Amino acid sequence: YDLKREQIITRTNGQDSISLTVLKKDTGDAIDIVDAVKAKVEELKPQIGEELNVAFVNDYSEFIRRRLSILTGNFTMGMLLVILFLPFLIPMRFAAIIAIGEPFAFLGTIMILHWMGFGINMLSMIGLIIVSGILVDDSIVVTENAARMVEEGHSPAEAAVTGTRQIVAPLTASVLTTISAFLPMAFVSGIFGKFILEIPIVVITALIVSLFET
Repeated sequence: YDLKREQIITRTNGQDSISLTVLKKDTGDAIDIVDAVKAKVEELKPQIGEELNVAFVNDYSEFIRRRLSILTGNFTMGMLLVILFLPFLIPMRFAAIIAIGEPFAFLGTIMILHWMGFGINMLSMIGLIIVSGILVDDSIVVTENAARMVEEGHSPAEAAVTGTRQIVAPLTASVLTTISAFLPMAFVSGIFGKFILEIPIVVITALIVSLFET
């Protein structure tokens, strides 16, 4: 008897291999799953022995980790820039209010996205990275106007309310202008449109949350 001729040949690092693909559900966390798989492989290594080599290839969690690192880095850098440089223009307590507002805008965005059925993935993180430098703009404009009124002799409470009312219309118009720039992306047809749909949804949601937070 002859062995059946190979129809599919799999090689890893130039050596014959057997590949096992691990897929996650829509609600699964790619990073946690990869870490769990690697931990399980380490646990099974004594049983596998040294005759077989185990290698991890096409680990897409690395892209997610890298993008998450960019997002957290941008967020941290934005917070530091606000805290370090805004006190040269407005009092420190106003700069602190702006710095505190950005995490609330991010948290509110993530909560609404979760309610809408969207998770933190590579596409949604692209949207968050895009909008990370925009979220703080509304707070800066409103707080700076309130700081100006305090310097003119108004009480902090009056400055906060009146200062916000003075610029709520142009501020809303500014946010709507940015939303209108990303809105067409949500109506792109075909497979590509479905692929990028999360980006405009994340950006628009974040801008609306930032406007209400301000």
